[in-house]
This record gives sequence, C-alpha cells and structure tokens, in this order.
Amino acid sequence: MDSLLPTSIAIVILGVIAYLIWRVRPTADALRRKRAASVGVSEEFIQAFEQRAVAIALSILDAARNRLDAEARRTGLPPAHELETAPEDSTPLAAGSQMRRAARELVLAIRNVRRLRDEAFASREFEQAEERWAYLAVVYGDRFALLADFIERMDDRSLNELGNAPPLEAARLLRSELDSRLRTYSEIEETLEAQPSTVWSLLCIVVLTMTLGEYSENEQTALAARANPRDSDSWVALMNAQLRAALRLTQSFPPCDRVRHQGVLAPPLENLELGAALVQYCANEATAQGELDQARVLVMGDSSMLWLAHDVVRVCAYPEQAVPAYATLAPLARRALQAAPEEASGALDALAQAAEQQLDATNTRRVLETVDELRAGKTPEQLRGGVDASASEAE
Repeated sequence: MDSLLPTSIAIVILGVIAYLIWRVRPTADALRRKRAASVGVSEEFIQAFEQRAVAIALSILDAARNRLDAEARRTGLPPAHELETAPEDSTPLAAGSQMRRAARELVLAIRNVRRLRDEAFASREFEQAEERWAYLAVVYGDRFALLADFIERMDDRSLNELGNAPPLEAARLLRSELDSRLRTYSEIEETLEAQPSTVWSLLCIVVLTMTLGEYSENEQTALAARANPRDSDSWVALMNAQLRAALRLTQSFPPCDRVRHQGVLAPPLENLELGAALVQYCANEATAQGELDQARVLVMGDSSMLWLAHDVVRVCAYPEQAVPAYATLAPLARRALQAAPEEASGALDALAQAAEQQLDATNTRRVLETVDELRAGKTPEQLRGGVDASASEAE
C-alpha cells in the first residue's frame, strides 16, 4: 500500500494540472480573435465583415431561387400538389420541349465520353468527345437552369428519364429535384441566420466578400486568419457546393432579364451594386480558368453566342484583348445571322473585315463558316457540341 502512495499522488497532481490547463485553454474563436487583433483590426470590424458575408450569401441564394422559379414558369412546370393529382395522360412541360431535347442530347454526349474513356482513352477522338460535352454542359446548363444539377453530376440516368419519359413522369422528376434544391437553400438560410459565424466556413463566400470589398493587406490577413474551413463536416461541404452552384446560376440570367448598372448587365439581384460587382468578380476569376469559362463571362448569359466567344478567347488574350474583340464582333455576327437574303452579303463583309482585324486567319474563316451554316439552319450545338440532329432519342 505504501508503495502505491507516490503513484497516487502523481496521478492527482497530473489531474489538477490537466484541469487547470483545460480551464485556461483558449477557444478556437478566441484564438482567431487573438490573431485578428494581432494584425491590428477590431472585433467590430470582424463582425461587420461577417454580417456582410452573410448578406451576400443570402442574396446569392435568393437570386438563384428566382432564376429557378422563372425557369419553372417558362417551361410550364406545375407545383408539386398539381402533379400529384394530375391525370396520367396530362402533358405538363408543354413549353419545355427544347429542354427535354437538350436532356437527350446531353445523355448522348455523356455516354460517348464514358465509352471512349474505356475504349480509346488519350485518343484525339476522346479529347473531342470531352470538348463537345464541355461545350454542351455550359450552353445547356446556362440556357436551362433546371438541368444544371443533373449536368454537374453527369447524371445521364435522370437526364434520360427527363428527356424520354412521358410528360407527367418527367415533370414529377424535375419538380422533385427542384423542390429538394429549394429546401436546401432554405436550410442554408436558416443556418446562416441562426449561426452567422458559420459563414467563416464557407470559403467561397469569404473569398467573394473579400474580393468585393476594399480591404487593406493587413485587413485581408486578419480575415484570412478568421476563416475556419471544416472540410470533414458534410453539411458545411454541402453548403459550399450549393453556394458555388447558386453563384453560377446568378451568372446564367439571360440578357433580357438583366439590368444595366455601373456600365454592365448585372443579374437582377435586389442589390444591383452587388450584382454588378459579381459580374466583375466572375470576370476576374475566369482569368485563371479555362477557355469556356472565359467565353461564358463574355456572353453575359447569351448562350447562343458562346460559339463566337469561344473562338475569340482561343486567340485573344483574356481579358484585355478578348473583351473588346467580342464586343466588336458579337453585334456584327448577330446582324449577319439575322440579315435578310438581300442584305446578307453586306453584313457578312462587315463581319469579315472586323474578324480579320481581331482574329487570326484560321479563326476568321471558322467564324464566317459557322455563320454560313447557322444561316442554313444548323445550330451551334450541332456544329460545336457534336449534336446529331437525327439522333434525338437516347436509349
């Protein structure tokens, strides 16, 4: 018994020390506050940034919701309660025939990529299949907002059902997907309103808010120190993914729905200043992205002109050369496409002269040939996306 006494005393002492350490240990928030204070910013500054970041996140979700609701109305997608009681021979999505055809075309493109990945990986044929899929994903993801999630997941099974199932079945699938996304938006909003500090784990929003504000290097360092990534938290990961997708949706508003503000066609957010700033933010972000992302910025929601913007960014440095080149060529290309037969020659000559000044010989010829084929009845999706006009059904 006496031999155990020193050990028992040691255990008690260690326990007391551990308790004292636990009592005085700083919390994670306290550490972040200390780091922020160490670079000369106040807690009030941090709180103001947090409030602004939450407001931006909520604005983006609201704009994305409006985009989806508008698309649902445009395609004739009824509310869920109407679909539940609709007769089996009813025909919802009456205005969504183009969307359903796009779904079938996307299925063919996805399956072609997967087939060639297995059969001819690293071949030129596989590269072309990926390029065509990428083009269609951007065009149809922006043109038909209700397809965006299916496209992001490359969900050929759901797209095939949407494209080929009876109208009522297809409408129920689409409504279920849409309502699920809208519920997630509401849950994210509730989380941010109840726990605004969660926004520090939404890195896309933190970076966006930092970019849209005018913060000194010292302040940016403090804000970066406050960010709190939680990669292992599945809910935080889902929130980040949904907000990135929502941000993309805000950039897919077509020109007819946009509002000119501060010299740009801004998406119709309640805060137009934020909408204009988002356009600039996405333009800046595209600098480090691929050609299709850069082309997407140039067209400002007009997916019908993505083919031209893509040709421009192939040869013009983005953004300093590509932006003015596209601004010059786009109205001339539209005029050439819409010109009556007796006016086509003059419109094509004007486009050719401008293209020669802005592009190289190869892409000038490519633009003019594309306009000729579009005037003859082809679609950009057939020419650039590899869509087979005779293969509209997917098995």
